[in-house]
Amino acid sequence: MEKKRQFLADQLSTWFYYHYFMGRPFMIKFNNLSFIYEGYETECLKNVNFTIEQGEVVLLTGLSGSGKSTVLKCLNGLIPHLYEGKLSGTILLNGLPMADLSAGDINQTIGCVFQNPRSQFFTTSTLSELAFAMENYGIPYEEMQKQIASLSERFHLQPILDRDIFQISSGERQRLSLACSFSLNPKILLFDEPSSNLDYAMTMQIGEYIRNFKEQGYSILVADHRYFYLNNLLDKVIVLESGTVSGIYTETEFKNSDYPLRQFTLFDTDYPLLSYDPEETYLELKNISYQTILKNISFSARKREVIAILGKNGAGKTTLAKVICGMEPSTSGQLNTPPVMFIMQDSDYQLFGTSAENELSICPHPVSREQIHQALDRVGLLPLRHRHPFNLSGGEKQRLQIAAATVSQNKVIIFDEPTSGLDYYSMHAVSDLISELADRCCLLIISHDYEFIRKTANRIIYLADGQIQADFVLTAETTSQVAAIFHQMKGENHENP
Repeated sequence: MEKKRQFLADQLSTWFYYHYFMGRPFMIKFNNLSFIYEGYETECLKNVNFTIEQGEVVLLTGLSGSGKSTVLKCLNGLIPHLYEGKLSGTILLNGLPMADLSAGDINQTIGCVFQNPRSQFFTTSTLSELAFAMENYGIPYEEMQKQIASLSERFHLQPILDRDIFQISSGERQRLSLACSFSLNPKILLFDEPSSNLDYAMTMQIGEYIRNFKEQGYSILVADHRYFYLNNLLDKVIVLESGTVSGIYTETEFKNSDYPLRQFTLFDTDYPLLSYDPEETYLELKNISYQTILKNISFSARKREVIAILGKNGAGKTTLAKVICGMEPSTSGQLNTPPVMFIMQDSDYQLFGTSAENELSICPHPVSREQIHQALDRVGLLPLRHRHPFNLSGGEKQRLQIAAATVSQNKVIIFDEPTSGLDYYSMHAVSDLISELADRCCLLIISHDYEFIRKTANRIIYLADGQIQADFVLTAETTSQVAAIFHQMKGENHENP
């Protein structure tokens, strides 16, 4: 009897929900929202107040660990349905408290793309993942097939349909997660650092998607540190600082503020040239091939070189890194290298310690407590040295991995998207650390971050179709080629590098 009563209550709730929201403008209102995670002493959010009107595109920004992802978790229902803690204040959705809505109701109204796409997948096949939410909500088969076809075309998923999710690139996983978030036709869209795993072309495409969704009346909240793909799109910018709203601006006000901004226009900024005085060769590849992904890759890398590896998602950049460090065997060619340290794009794969401090002690050679504390301090994590790595934010995990690189003794270090999830200050701090590391080793950096590349690299290798298309040292004469490569990846008509 009790189960039947609960079932009827749920049915009534769903009926009321849809009749209440059907045809109404979607507005979100935060009223004095505060939250502290279970087991923590400090509030992650403190009296957060803001509104998002129908059709608005809102940027939520702030330093790493300022509470951006927590705000999104409160909106998509993960808090309090999954993450435990103390929640106070209210979130109103068209005047209704979200606390009165079921997780199922929320999921059909709000679509969310997480910072780490892997964390929101439930199947191992791209096609099954696209169908997963629709199957769970009983969408008719014919309608489901039409939606899958539409999403596949919109997000360029045709080449990877029915592929193993763990065999596609990180950028392709990001596109898949974007498509999945639209499968139930939500009215509100949440993006947690959507640019973090995408190449320049796809990031600009995300900006176009957001522009189109804005015109269609969607309410959109984007949490990110990079802004260039949102230029002239934003209705307001909300800045978080230590869990509180420190300012709400229009886009023009934000651009004119003294907040330390990433660039809204990437290619208009002058960057100083870095010194280039390489020493002995540490890494050499001769005609390296891997299956059909890499074809006759040849180059050498020397001490004091910081080489940016550029290319579109799926070009073979991460595969090249795995071959160099021995995770994947080359099918032909010759590789000469000392032991290589590989800092992966997904930090969760490489975190083994019980605390941030302990993580840096897991090393093949002795590392003193003083060295560990110094490394953590350089990346701003010393106050969090006792925190478990999996309780750090995405940007904090990334910085922890970079700190681990500074205490290593490897002569070759590869970074895969090291600025993913990093704010303005952290990006510059990481750039400075990498410049220091180059004094004793050679560094390969896989990155789509134009600002970071121009600030950090002194040599460029451009991969396309599994082959090296360009390899040059950054000089006053060659800097324009970097912008040309980015435009070429986007398919624009610029001079070839």
